[in-house]
Amino acid sequence: MKVSICGCGWLGEPLALHLLDLGYEVFGSKTSQDGVNKIRQRGINCCEISVPLDNNSDYPYFCEDKDKRAFFAT
Repeated sequence: MKVSICGCGWLGEPLALHLLDLGYEVFGSKTSQDGVNKIRQRGINCCEISVPLDNNSDYPYFCEDKDKRAFFAT
């Protein structure tokens, strides 16, 4: 089963590792390439994302992948 975790920081990384130990295929994100590399070394599929912190942003953000069973935003 596949799951996505948006934000593999202090909360998302331990969750990702726990789900990985349970046999899930985990996809995550980090905000720096260095962070991506560290997460990938632990067996988690990871990509770098950048989301503006401006609350007035006109850009909609969403994640859609019909192949994933769960999505966690941390």
